[in-house]
Amino acid sequence: MAIPRDLIVGSELAGYRIERVLGRGGMSIVYRAYDPRLKRAVALKLMAPNLAEDEGFRRRFLRESELAASLEHPNVIPIHDVGDAGGQLFMVMRLVEGADLKALLRSEGALAPARALAIVSQVASALDAAHAKGLVHRDVKPSNVLLDEHEHVYLADFGLTKRVSEGTSSIPEAGSMGTIDYVAPEQIRGEEVDGRADIYSLGCLLYECLTGEPPYPRSSDLAVLFAHLEEEPPAGEGFDEVLARALAKDPNDRYETCGELVEQAREALGIAEPRRARWPLAVVGVGVALLGAALLAFGRRVDSRWECRCGHRPGNESSGRSGSRRGSSRGHRLRIRVRLGREPRGSDGLSNRSGNRCCRPDAFGRGQPDRHCLVERRGLGDRF
Repeated sequence: MAIPRDLIVGSELAGYRIERVLGRGGMSIVYRAYDPRLKRAVALKLMAPNLAEDEGFRRRFLRESELAASLEHPNVIPIHDVGDAGGQLFMVMRLVEGADLKALLRSEGALAPARALAIVSQVASALDAAHAKGLVHRDVKPSNVLLDEHEHVYLADFGLTKRVSEGTSSIPEAGSMGTIDYVAPEQIRGEEVDGRADIYSLGCLLYECLTGEPPYPRSSDLAVLFAHLEEEPPAGEGFDEVLARALAKDPNDRYETCGELVEQAREALGIAEPRRARWPLAVVGVGVALLGAALLAFGRRVDSRWECRCGHRPGNESSGRSGSRRGSSRGHRLRIRVRLGREPRGSDGLSNRSGNRCCRPDAFGRGQPDRHCLVERRGLGDRF
């Protein structure tokens, strides 16, 4: 397969200024470019010339942007533009400042289980969103998992994405797509493919994250493809059963969703699901509590409405409004509303309208002996 020629740094393609090469493969070269219209850096993928000459591939490639754009998900790489510039197929995507999972595994090897699942769970979320729309990625592999500086994941390269309703055909020549380490058996056989093929690939990806190598490392591409078709899944320390189900040869024996695969892997490895950060809610809660306390304290000092509680004896209650006796029906603690009075009722405490003393100033904590109030008493069940 012809490799696309390098563009000259500083040259322009479809209005985008080329800055440098970010990566290359058998099908494409990815550049860092600059969009002068929106004044932002972008990633520009240029496809191989012979692919642009294939009318079937051209139609599918131009449709890729529509499929990816339909996935509004935080773990799907946003596509800004796609088109044909002088016979050169290109795609413009968000530039992710960081690395891909392939580079991370190459530099660090096997990842700690919690870290591996944190990454894979984000890929699973993106895939489940695609499957819910009837889309299959078909090319899940480490180089398509982009990580920013905070290890937020973006799933990229939907070049093989197809709608389930479109059916499928045989996979490209072995090695041309670089996916043989993660390809599902039904893809190899040229059978109909649905979201369960992505689940198989995700299982391979998880295994590599945890062990540092793909599940079927062999000396030749043919041997790898044979292993996917015929050999039992490798043993995984602590997650044999999870791996066996994820890499089942029969799609019907696999997990129903990628999220289910991740959940079972967490349980097998004894890793609790990370909780969302709750400190913003905690800050708000503390702020509300402090504000409430401040208002209460302020109200006790200067507000005209105070409350206190005091005990009483049944049969000794006189209504401040009608003078009717209500003590016999309410033999419990009363809630009292205190309002700023107009006339002094005494100097040593607060009095209700019938003159029965109930609460002294110190009952309010910050009461003022030289200010006198009228007291309205109501049962605890009454609302003020």
